[in-house]
Amino acid sequence: MTKKIVIIRLIGRCGNQLFQYAYGRGVALENNADLWVYGDNNPFENCSNDLPLFNTNCEFKSGDPYSIFLKLKLTIGAHRLEKTKNHEELLASYRKKGIFFTYYLFPPHTAIKANKIYLLSIKDNERHDFPEKYRDIFLKEITAKEPVPYEDIFTPEVRARETVCVSVRRTDFLSEQYKAHHFVCTNAYFTRAIAKAKELIKNPLFIIFSDDIEWCKQSGLLPKDSIYEKPGYTIPQKLMLMKECKHFIISNSTFSWWSQFLSVSPNKVVIAPSKWKQDGDYSYMYQSYWTLIDPQED
Repeated sequence: MTKKIVIIRLIGRCGNQLFQYAYGRGVALENNADLWVYGDNNPFENCSNDLPLFNTNCEFKSGDPYSIFLKLKLTIGAHRLEKTKNHEELLASYRKKGIFFTYYLFPPHTAIKANKIYLLSIKDNERHDFPEKYRDIFLKEITAKEPVPYEDIFTPEVRARETVCVSVRRTDFLSEQYKAHHFVCTNAYFTRAIAKAKELIKNPLFIIFSDDIEWCKQSGLLPKDSIYEKPGYTIPQKLMLMKECKHFIISNSTFSWWSQFLSVSPNKVVIAPSKWKQDGDYSYMYQSYWTLIDPQED
């Protein structure tokens, strides 16, 4: 009997890719299937394939996994799913062909008869159903292959403190292309989030990770004794350093999301913006233990 294959094409940056990997890996686990990941055909510009830098359990493939006919079917299907309120009939027809949309999670024990299972990611729609279900597996697999310079930040003195990872995302979120939809975490958000962290955490030490560290240093928003990430970290190294903190102030970023999820710190405090994007319902991104802060300016 031919072993089943789960096929997924990566879309977006590392945080999105990790969600897509988690979905694909979960489907593969539940169907005793191999996972094939196509990472060099990302439809978004300047998005590298970061998954091979982690200890993932999949086969990396080159090219485009979709034929022209299948790509047309998937594209039309995605648009139809976004426009119709009753998804079940349409989803059922795709299920029979082994085609699934990662946003619309099917029941975990649904039998998939197709030998090739295609998973289509829909932009800005990530879910954490499978990461939660298979968390122990992902704690082992979503780890950096290369050595992580923990000593750069986590000296014995720092490890003794209640460290708080502060994730500040700015550059692309402030571009004309994305600002109207993605820019949520204002100066007011970080001011309130830091104040809340000081209420909830005794003697916190803030460790800053950002795509614009110089702005963070000059902003005046962060406590004077804050520690800032050093330049030159790879994406996996940065994520591993972030998750080493005991508590988190995250941005509306999937990369931020993974840093707190991968943390094994007991009783961690996670502070997040109460709005994930400027419009739309992204409540599925939130976890029950988060403390939410209004990100809007006064």
